[in-house]
Amino acid sequence: MDVLKFNIFLLLNKLTLLHIVLHKMKFIKIFYFLIAFVLIFSSCKKDIDSIGLGLVSENLGNSFSDTTQLVAYTLRNDSIATTNVINCIAGSLSDPIFGKISAGFYAKYSLIGESVYFGDHPILDSVVLVVQYSGYYGDTTSLLRMSVFELTELLDDKTIYYSSDVTEHLNDNLLYNPNESFSPRPTTMIRAEGDSVIRPAHLRIRLSDELGNKIIEAERNGQLNNATSFQNFFKGLYFTIESLSSTGCLVYFNMRGAISAINLYYHQAGSTSNTSARYMFNTPSSTTCYTHIDFDYEGSSDFAFKDQVVYGNKERGKEQLYVQPLGGLKTYIDFPHLRETFKGKNIVINKAELVINDINGSSVFMAPPTLNLQMIKSDGSVVYVPDAGIGAGYFGGTYNNDTKSYRFRITKFIQDYINQDSPVGHHVFNDRKQGLYL
Repeated sequence: MDVLKFNIFLLLNKLTLLHIVLHKMKFIKIFYFLIAFVLIFSSCKKDIDSIGLGLVSENLGNSFSDTTQLVAYTLRNDSIATTNVINCIAGSLSDPIFGKISAGFYAKYSLIGESVYFGDHPILDSVVLVVQYSGYYGDTTSLLRMSVFELTELLDDKTIYYSSDVTEHLNDNLLYNPNESFSPRPTTMIRAEGDSVIRPAHLRIRLSDELGNKIIEAERNGQLNNATSFQNFFKGLYFTIESLSSTGCLVYFNMRGAISAINLYYHQAGSTSNTSARYMFNTPSSTTCYTHIDFDYEGSSDFAFKDQVVYGNKERGKEQLYVQPLGGLKTYIDFPHLRETFKGKNIVINKAELVINDINGSSVFMAPPTLNLQMIKSDGSVVYVPDAGIGAGYFGGTYNNDTKSYRFRITKFIQDYINQDSPVGHHVFNDRKQGLYL
């Protein structure tokens, strides 16, 4: 089995040099990696395997160990809060190992101004939904089909919604052509027909005339006289995207973007003008949007993955590990023998790093720009690693494309961990899962 080196240089009551070996671990989904854990007593740029070796004599009580191993395995994550985050996500993405992830989002719309007046004799021309792109993950050549449904339950602007939450909606698709398909173009600026201005990348889909006429009739009945009456009349929309291709894509939308809106085009009866009037219903930051996410791990064709993730076999973590964003999967990491190794010793750590390297991404499943590392307290709650408070430049976690690696500096965490002064408390390796989450 491949191994990686776990080099530690510490200042003890007697100078001690340790060389610890860890088993190789792999992230299968987006990349393969090695984890190296390095504690260094020196700020010099020399090779850490040779720093100070010429100065160390046998009577300083040097010791050597190669028995300490890192313990890690993959767990399902809890649902995450998705209320009013920057990106709303819709789409589906299939992977032979991870199975399928599906996402859709809910959005509440608002009036522009205090009330709406369409004129004495408005005639509907069309209703066009515009949602501004903000990114993607997956294959943008995939053929997708969007569906849009009207909500029957009002979104509460004071409620924090999670990725597992659902809001009631009607089952009738509001698209003018429910069979319309598209391939996302999240980086392509667009100038729509009749528009002299080039707009940010966005998706335009025509909605049903039935919805448009319903809105015009509501204005006649006084249901658009103020924000409260409008939201009681029209509670919002639910967006889903179905993949018509094998891989699929998750598409990110900026619902706060200036062009994200429901556009109602109309003219006055008897008018000789060829130009439609337009009214926009938008989604400002004061209104609620949230994303719902489903993970189907049962659809995985990889038994080792299912054995660890679905059936909870932690021993599989010795072979392979997985992470998945959006509240999917996380990796638990611990150092079960580290504290005992240095028990009773006076230790000062100059530098400790967790290094994840040998990352192999692809054009479809790209290595994420950043990874996050969190500490698990003795009560099971999760908090930031103390080193993270110093700043991202110090703490790390950013993908280095040159070295194909991530690097975290966790000096404070390891110092407290060994000294038993950390919020982690006295370490016992059991289901309380004290350690780190990646």
